[in-house]
Amino acid sequence: VKFSREQEISSKEIITVERSLLSNLLFPGELTGAWVSGKGIQVHWLYELGIYGSDRAREFSDFNTGAVVLGKVGYDYSSQAGLDSAIVSFHYMHNSEPGYGAEQTDSNFKPSNSPSFKDSIALTNDITHGRFGLTTDVIYGFGFVGDAEQNGKIKAIDQSDVFGISLIPSYFIADGLQLVGRLQWATSQDSDDLSLPGRYENYAPPKPKKDTGDSYTSAYVGLNYYLYGHKLKLMNGLEYSKMGGGEYDGYTFFSGLRFSF
Repeated sequence: VKFSREQEISSKEIITVERSLLSNLLFPGELTGAWVSGKGIQVHWLYELGIYGSDRAREFSDFNTGAVVLGKVGYDYSSQAGLDSAIVSFHYMHNSEPGYGAEQTDSNFKPSNSPSFKDSIALTNDITHGRFGLTTDVIYGFGFVGDAEQNGKIKAIDQSDVFGISLIPSYFIADGLQLVGRLQWATSQDSDDLSLPGRYENYAPPKPKKDTGDSYTSAYVGLNYYLYGHKLKLMNGLEYSKMGGGEYDGYTFFSGLRFSF
């Protein structure tokens, strides 16, 4: 379910090692659904509309626990701006069962919970020109307060609204060698409604005693070397991140080989 520009880009082709905090927080998972999309309408316009079962299932959804609906409208202004590509779009996602988590019936598959947000909106902008690229996401999630079924039990949910901005500039400093940056900032209306990303920061020794807060700021810089396009690339990055109202303030160094075939 490709809500936000970062989620629209395949994990095979993202240029940072991980996506930003809010992009992952609002991601409902791999769901069963159907969608229609089109582009080049009246030359510049594009759209997408999809509906999905809200439960994250190993096989197909039973379609008995609500739905996630995602709609998008975008505009391609590359010709007017004189850029190689330039698309601005607006995304709206509705979740009829926020916080829902299917009961675990298979020891080899643990379904994740649906995001605790009733509605989410995103304004995205993606441009490329020559060696330069810039991806921008402005995201707002409307928090949910109420009860949700999780693993066969009823759980009280109290999630406030969240807001965030992510900027990802990039530049090919040589053939196959790309300099990448990212600035992200996120905030929640209530305290302790943001959590550290599940990977890396939350596992760095010593593990923080308090991994939640009301604001998150990070700055990332990295170098990617493309051996065979996005099918085989080396990725290295250094990120500074701080959880406001929490107990994390530190650096993470990433180094990896990403390949697909």
